[in-house]
Amino acid sequence: MFGAFPVGTLTAIAIQPGGFWGKEAVEFRAGDLGQDLAVTIKEKRRYPVTDRDLRYYQFMGNLVKDFKDSIMKHDFKPREEHGFYQGFEKYIQQSKPAPSINQEMREAWIQGMIQEQKSRKKGASPRAHERSVGGEASLAKSCRDLIQIMPLGFNPSAAGEMTAVYQFEVGGEENFVAHLAIADGTCVYHDGPADKPSVIIKTPAGVWLKISRGELDGQQAFMSGQYKVEGDLSLLLKLRALFPG
Repeated sequence: MFGAFPVGTLTAIAIQPGGFWGKEAVEFRAGDLGQDLAVTIKEKRRYPVTDRDLRYYQFMGNLVKDFKDSIMKHDFKPREEHGFYQGFEKYIQQSKPAPSINQEMREAWIQGMIQEQKSRKKGASPRAHERSVGGEASLAKSCRDLIQIMPLGFNPSAAGEMTAVYQFEVGGEENFVAHLAIADGTCVYHDGPADKPSVIIKTPAGVWLKISRGELDGQQAFMSGQYKVEGDLSLLLKLRALFPG
């Protein structure tokens, strides 16, 4: 009622006065909670909030405000002094993180979906990568294999007069650097870093393999931070059209 938060809960089933199912386990759990409480007070820890905290904040906050001039006046004053009515964030004494979404990427993604929808309305056929998942990607046994065979699925008509270098810095299960050079309607694989990459994709091997196989949405994975991109973000959005297989 006055802003206290639990460090945990304990449920025990009584079978007789002073007797519980698994009494030793109950005592151990009670001891653990006591230690948690001591450490929490000493180190001023905050535990993650739950939906119960939110429901209590809403219910109790409204109840106290509705009766602040009568039976709840002694509850209202300390809650007001602690700033509990300045919002849920103040009440739980925890701040929410800043949005991690790349706004530039999000806007480009939205524009891409709009253009795709317009193409569908005009009777254009679905993109090749949507008609079937797999293609050359299904032949790859590793992320290095995948990037090496990507030129086999290259779509030169989508590239046009484009000149770009895609550099892949792969970690996790594999550790290597490679790049794809696109120019004059061709795509060539090279081991190692490029002199001047247009875009750098930093990814765990497993993540990129799942994206290539259609097991993971590439844009969602990027927005959730499963892989990172440096350089020209617009080139990331062109990957589907350049390598539809």
